[in-house]
Formats: sequence, C-alpha cells, structure tokens
Amino acid sequence: MKNYKMKYISLMVSTLLCTTTNAAFAQVSLNDSTIELPSNTKADTKNTDEEIEVIAVTGLRSSLAKSLSVKKDSLNIVDAISAEDVGQLPDVNVAEALQRIAGITVSRERGNGQNISVRGLTGGFNMTTLNGRKLATDNSGRNFNYDVLSSGIISSIEVSKTPKAEFTEGGIGATIDIKTVRPLDTVGTNVTFSAENVYKDLADKHNPKASIFFSENIDDTFGVAAGLIYSKTQGRFDYMSIADYYRQETLDIGNDNDASNDITGNMADYISYNTSKDDNDRLSGNLALQWRPTSDLNINFDALHSSYNVNNIASGISLGLTQPLYPNHGIWTDGEVDENGNIVKLTTADPFLIDLLHIEDHRKTTTLALGLNVMWYVGNFTLEADVSHSAAKNENDGDNKFVVARSAIDSATYDNSRGSNVPDLIFSSQLDASSGFGAHYTSFSGLGSEDNVDQLNLKGTWASDIKHLTSLDFGVGYTGQTKSRDNWRAPNSSAFSKGKIDGVEVTDESLLIHNGEFTWIKIPDEVMQNSSTDDFLKQESGNFPRQWAGFDINALNAFYQSVDPTAANKLIAQHNQGSSYTISENVLSAYLQANIEGQLWKYDYFLNIGGRLLETTIESKGFTENVDEIIRDDEGYPINTTFKDLAPVTKKDSYRNFLPSLNFRWNLFDDYVFRVAASKVLSRPDLASMSPYESVTSTGPALKENTKNISNPGLKPFKANQLDISLEWYFSELGAVTAAFYYKDIANFVSSETYIENIDGYDFEVFRPVNNDENSIIKGTELAYQQGLDNILPDYLSGFGFQLNYTYSDTDSGKDNARGEKVGFIGMSKNSYNIQAYYDEGNFSTRFAYNYRDSYLTNIHYSESGYDTFADAVGYLDWSMNYDVTDSISVRASVNNLTDEGDRKYSGDKNKVAYQAYWGRTLTLGVTARF
Repeated sequence: MKNYKMKYISLMVSTLLCTTTNAAFAQVSLNDSTIELPSNTKADTKNTDEEIEVIAVTGLRSSLAKSLSVKKDSLNIVDAISAEDVGQLPDVNVAEALQRIAGITVSRERGNGQNISVRGLTGGFNMTTLNGRKLATDNSGRNFNYDVLSSGIISSIEVSKTPKAEFTEGGIGATIDIKTVRPLDTVGTNVTFSAENVYKDLADKHNPKASIFFSENIDDTFGVAAGLIYSKTQGRFDYMSIADYYRQETLDIGNDNDASNDITGNMADYISYNTSKDDNDRLSGNLALQWRPTSDLNINFDALHSSYNVNNIASGISLGLTQPLYPNHGIWTDGEVDENGNIVKLTTADPFLIDLLHIEDHRKTTTLALGLNVMWYVGNFTLEADVSHSAAKNENDGDNKFVVARSAIDSATYDNSRGSNVPDLIFSSQLDASSGFGAHYTSFSGLGSEDNVDQLNLKGTWASDIKHLTSLDFGVGYTGQTKSRDNWRAPNSSAFSKGKIDGVEVTDESLLIHNGEFTWIKIPDEVMQNSSTDDFLKQESGNFPRQWAGFDINALNAFYQSVDPTAANKLIAQHNQGSSYTISENVLSAYLQANIEGQLWKYDYFLNIGGRLLETTIESKGFTENVDEIIRDDEGYPINTTFKDLAPVTKKDSYRNFLPSLNFRWNLFDDYVFRVAASKVLSRPDLASMSPYESVTSTGPALKENTKNISNPGLKPFKANQLDISLEWYFSELGAVTAAFYYKDIANFVSSETYIENIDGYDFEVFRPVNNDENSIIKGTELAYQQGLDNILPDYLSGFGFQLNYTYSDTDSGKDNARGEKVGFIGMSKNSYNIQAYYDEGNFSTRFAYNYRDSYLTNIHYSESGYDTFADAVGYLDWSMNYDVTDSISVRASVNNLTDEGDRKYSGDKNKVAYQAYWGRTLTLGVTARF
C-alpha cells in the first residue's frame, strides 16, 4: 500500500510540475560507477548503530543520487555535483559544470564558460576553494577564471549557499569548493585511460584530448592517486559589434544646412565585423597521497598544476558612422529613423574611411595548489592542521596587439531597417589587398598578473557528552595573499599615423598614399593579404562584408623598422608603472561553532551556530604622481612637469569583522527537511580601487585646470546580512522537490566621491572611490525537482528520469547610470532555468541538458547620451551519451550547443543590437579504458 501511494503521489507531482512553464531543476553530473547510499544519514555527527538500508544504483543515476544525498545530509544549504569516477564530468571545464546548479549562471568568453554568478552575484562576491583551501587566480582582480581547470581532474563540487563559521570568508554569493579524489576512498589498483576527438564545426578542426588516471589503495593504509589531462583546441569565433549608440539631436543630411532634411535619433557609432582563430592548450595534473598508519591518524597531501595557454588572433573590417561630425570626413547623403527613434539607415560619401583590424589576445596561465593536512583523533578530540600554498600567474608583457590599417571608399550604406541581428553594410567598392592601405594605429599591450596565497589553519572538534550538544568546533588560521598586476602598453601607438612619423610630417612621397583630404604612410602591397574566410557569420542573412583584406603583422613591423627604427620601437609595449601595483592582504581568523541536536515535536533537528572573528591588514604598493612637486609662476601656471614623474609609494590599512552564522535543519517525517539559515558575510572590494595610484593634472590656476584622481587602499569590504529558508522533500534516492527563498541586504558599495581640496593655495577637484551609505536588497527563489521514473513507468521503460530547476532573482545594485536610473547587478539574470532528461539503464546512458538565462546587464554607461548594454536571453542545448562496450571499455559522445546558438547584446533596448557572435557546435567522440 505504501509503495502504491508513493507511485500515485510521484505521478501527481510529475504531471503538475512538467506542465508548469517555470519548471525547476537541480545539479547535473555524469559517471559510470556504483554507489551505496544510506537511506537516512546524519551529517556532522558520530556514526550510530541504527540499521542502514543500502540502495544500489549505477551509472549516471549513481552520481545524481550521491549529489542529492550530499544536499539532504548537509547542515547548511548546499548543492553538489558528483562524478564517481574522476574524469567523468560531462562538461569541458568547471564553469560549464557549475551552470547546471540552481542559482548559478555562467558568462562565456568566445563560447567557453569562464566566470560564474551565484544568485546574481559575480566575480569577487564568490569564494572559490580547492579541498577547502583558498585558490589563487590568474585574473588580475578577484574574479576566478574557471576555464583554467579541466573538469576531468574533479571528483565533486560543493556549492555552499549559506556559510558556517569554519568556512573561509569572502563569499556573499556562495563558497564553491572543488574536491579532488582521496586515494583511500578508492578500492585496489585502478588505471583509466581516455582519448577523445573534439571537433569544432565552425572552424572545421579536429582536436585531441587525452587523459590518464591512476589510483592504488594498499590495505586501507596508504594510497596514491594521480592524473594527467592534455587537450588542444582550435576554434573559430565570428562576431559583429557596435561600440556604442548615442542620441544625436541633429544630423545634417546632405551637409546643406537645410533643416528640413535633418534627422534626429539614436545613432550607432563604430561598427566592426570580425573573425577570430582561437588556439588553446591545456595541461593539467593532480597528485594525492594519503597515509593512515593507525585509526587515529590520517595524513593527506595533494597537489594540482594546470597550464592553460590561450591565443586568439582576429581580423576585421570596421568604420565609424559618426565620421561626418568631423571636418573633411565625408557627408551623410541619406538617413532613416524607425518608430522607436533609432536611426536604422545611413548613407555616407565623399570619401568615407574604412579600417582593417588585426587583434590578438593572449593568456599564458599557470595555476598551482599544494596542501598538507594532518588529522589526529585523540579521546573526544579531533585535531587538524592544514597548510597550503596556491599560486597563479598570467604572463603577458605586451603580447596583445590591436593594429589598424586605413583606406577610404566613395560611399557606404548602413542599413538595419530589417531589424536583424547583423546590420547590412554595403560598400561602393570591394576592398582587397591591392586597394591601397595606410598605417594608422598600432597598439601592443598586455596585462600580467601573479597571485600567491598561503594558508595555515589549526582546527579542532570536541565530541561532547552533554545532552543536545554533540560537538564544539574551534580553530584559528592565517591567510596571506599577495596579488600583483603589471600593465604594459606602447609609448606611442600613433607613431606611424596621418602621414607622420612620431609626429613629424613625411616629405618623401614614395612613402605616402593619398585619398581625398587624407594622407597616410603607405603599407607595402607585399604586407597585405587577401581573406581566406568565405562563410563569415553564415548563421545570419544579409548584405554585409563576408570577406576583407588583412595583413601580415610581422611583415608590417619589419616595414616600420626599415622606415624608422626609433619610431618603430615606440610601438613596443613597455611596463606602465602608474597602473601596476602589488596588494597584500593578511587575515588572522578564529572561529567557534556549536553543533546541537535534539527533537522538536518528536522530529529530529540539527543546529549549527557560531561566529568567525577576522583581523585584516592591507599593504598596497605602487607608483604615483606627486602634486607637491608642482612649481608655479607668479600667475599660478606650472613651470615644470616633474610632478608627473612616478615615485614608489606604500599605503596601509586594517579592519576587523565578526561574522556570526546559524544553520538549522529539521527532519520532518522521514523524507521532509526544513531549513533556516542566517548569517553575516563579506566580500572584499575590487583590487584596482585599492591601488595607491594618484594622477595629477594642472595647467593653470583655475579650479577647472587642476584635478587629482586617487585610488583608495582603505576601502572596506562589502557586507551583507542574509536569510535563507528552504523546504525539501526527498521521496526516493533519485527524487526530490525543493523550494528555497533567499534574502541578502548588501552594504558598503563603492562609488566615486568628488570634493575640493586646497593644495598650496590652489583648489583641486579630487575624484576617489569611497564606501557609500547605500545598500541593496537581493531576494529570490530557487525551485528544484528531480525524479527517476522507474516507480511510474512500466519495467520495460525503466531508466528514464529528469531534473528541473528554476531561479528567480531581482534587485538593484545600489548604482545609478548617467540618467540617474537605478541599475541591476552586472551579470544578474532575473530568470534562469535548467532542464535535463536522461536515460540510464544497463550499459547505456544518455542525456539532454538545456540551460537558459534571460537578459542581464553587462555594462553601465556613464554618459547621458549613451545607453547601458545588456546580454540578450539565450538557451543552450547539450547532448551526451555513454555506452559500455565491455566492463573495461566504454565509448562516449557529446554535442555542445546542439542548436548552434550565439551570443547577442543590445544597447538600451532590444532594437539597438550591439553584438552578435557565433562559435558553432562542439562534437566529441571518445573511448575510455579501465584496467
């Protein structure tokens, strides 16, 4: 009778939620192993003598069941991803895997998941740890770049949406703990080899990926686990971008001063069409050693190293539609404004400038993590010592390139009257390598970073004999982090421009090319190249450039050197001290938390309550200009420039925080869990705002002639008070319905302060970042439903199941745009959901996974005539399968971005397209052998 009732209830819930458009859904993982799940496990307590019901599930379902078990048994609110076999997560990197969890969305870089947001909070609002230790990042700020970590080295990921006092602070959004395998959790000797062919259909490139994993457990006393993964990916990325839209009150059509022809509207500015060839290499390895000589002593050492090199080389063609606003830069001959007030058509002539672009972006990153943990069980105490070091580096001392060659045509027409994703752009003549191009702009730049994190944590747990008090956890710790940013840029990117070399007019006509009023230094024909791309933005119809000329960047640099080596050397990037800095943060911490359990109305409850005390000291080193060095004449005009000379500077600050936390879990009946969590949390401010840099401008005695821009190393962290409530029903090892509500009150936002400061008798207008008094409320809901359908469908249809989750999050960020309008958090989608359907039976499993997020803010415009930029709503569909040929050999296949979706952005409203990109599908076929 009980089983019949469960089938009936499950069928009702399944029917109800499957017909709801705002369906909810939880975390995703893939493996092919077997687990044994206890039916009712208590977290953070001693083992009991109660009888445990063992349920065995295999394959894809085993990882789903384990993830659900982690969520159910945790004291705090957690979502998890599990891969029973290392290397079996189905996604390319950690960010791609995390997007399957309720409340998490991913931002993509050239189609690859790189950064995440949790409940609408991005970047430094989240804390990333590896086996509980803070992980260094190659990002020059606090944002963690998840693309450096291959999903193949991960055994599980836990996302803690509410903290406990023992957690490393820093995550107002969440703490994401990436876990690697523990050798003594494995059985016997295992060797797994995997080889894959990864095909990028847009690039038409086949790419190799291979991995090997080894683990050995010797008598449950000593174990070793090691893995190595290599992948090389050659892809392609096509995109159109419009730099900005501006409100233009008067466009003089025909340049005839006849107001009857003038138009007014929102005008696209700089439009470009680009295709990029991407070449990425990743090599990741991990090692874990575990020694348990006695039942009272457990020693773990683990190491991770990852190198990830990214080389993106793009070519493009572009033009500025606002050129006729400047003298001798052509005229508008025709224009059209739509019903939304957008200028959708413009024709220009007489002559019109066209730019060829060469763009290179490079990342050469390494990530290292080392950790040693010793755990000792003595009497009623568990004592733990953990020491770790993490380092990350992005080596870029001027490898990026942005080079512009310029020509002109008689006329061009911009036309977006169709309202398409990619506007038409029609030229009066086709430009190829022989059309004649001149030198215009050459910028070599780079942004290198280095991050080092050292941690020491001493922890303990006292198992209590006091009624209701099960244990006390306590600990002290030290975290030292040093982040350096090195900025590189060319001293004079216009050293060869407008017919001049380093500002000096060129008189040798053999070096020059003329077109109307324009004169440039002629680029030799042998430097120019014709395009090899013939299907640019093939997903979009329209009449826009599909091919364009390019140039050999090395040959162009050689030409510059042959003309004037001194000027050519000014194109080479040099270290820019003013925007480079080193910031050190040292944090001393202590925590105490109590674990309490009892019964409330005959149902078991578990309470974790505690607090974390922090003392943070900051040292900020850099270079700054010195306003005190200004020397003025009798009328107040500066007579020297030495105040612009950079000098080293060091600034220090410190602050203390106390962070209380409470997590309450109440096990209602056998299958229901009610949770309440409350805490105070923090996230530290952006590093660039904390540099010690000060820039000074002074051209005369008046206020408007004297300004000072300063950073603020004394910025305090963002703080938040947060409340979480959830109700969860676990009706089977694969089935659950959960609903969670969250509320965050965030304060200490950073804004720009302007004030007047009198320095040596002269007033300066000073700009600096400060913590303001504004706060922001984030509130939202997460709904999740997952179920295996074996209890509903006939036996011959066993193996089917699904997962759904839906997240609603809404707030403003406490910031205003230039019009004084409140804006949301960058990267926050109001609605997002995931849908996954799977089949897993016998030796075959397959899944379809769909991930959707609606539009979100990407950039706040600080000009009243401009518009904020948003990413448009988008959904991605992925498919994967696994077939066990034998007990030792399996075949895997997957398709990412099955429907060939792209990435679209708009300015202000969806009628003003700002960006459209495509990267194609990724098809993977691989084989795995186990020995």
